[in-house]
Amino acid sequence: KLDGLCGVDGQHLGRFVGSGGGPPTLQRELNRVGMGWRKLEEVSQVWVKGNKQRSTRLESYSPLLAKYHRADEAGGDPLEALELPGQYDGDAPPLVDQHAAADSFDAELLVMASLRKPKRLTVYCSDQRERRYLIKGGEDLRQDQRIQQIFAVVNTVLAADGQCATRGLAMRTY
Repeated sequence: KLDGLCGVDGQHLGRFVGSGGGPPTLQRELNRVGMGWRKLEEVSQVWVKGNKQRSTRLESYSPLLAKYHRADEAGGDPLEALELPGQYDGDAPPLVDQHAAADSFDAELLVMASLRKPKRLTVYCSDQRERRYLIKGGEDLRQDQRIQQIFAVVNTVLAADGQCATRGLAMRTY
């Protein structure tokens, strides 16, 4: 395409040069393209600035969770601890003494860059792991639940396939 536009040896470049002492047509076009790129860059910077993930203090949403530390709770009885959701599978009786509990919560919430601005909460757990939860407010979560169920089925299928299992393929869920 470039050879057709400019010529194999550049013999067609002369048609880009303006006449009558004005600036060359090529220069005008390059200036126009440059202005377009600068405008696009400005718009993209505004968009990125407005859609960045932002951090905010947990205390502004829940002073109780911000102050919570399991070590401060009286007794240390597992029933007095704040047990984490998602540890029951429904296939066997729960073994509560083996379930992880929340030791504390990260002081910062990450505000995700999407339409509803869900928050990501990090929980420091009794099994020395960090777990992240996506907190959504004012929404019907049934559709999210169905998607999570689909992801779980897909992960089961991937785990059953030898090649997928050896490669560690899985769909990431929240």
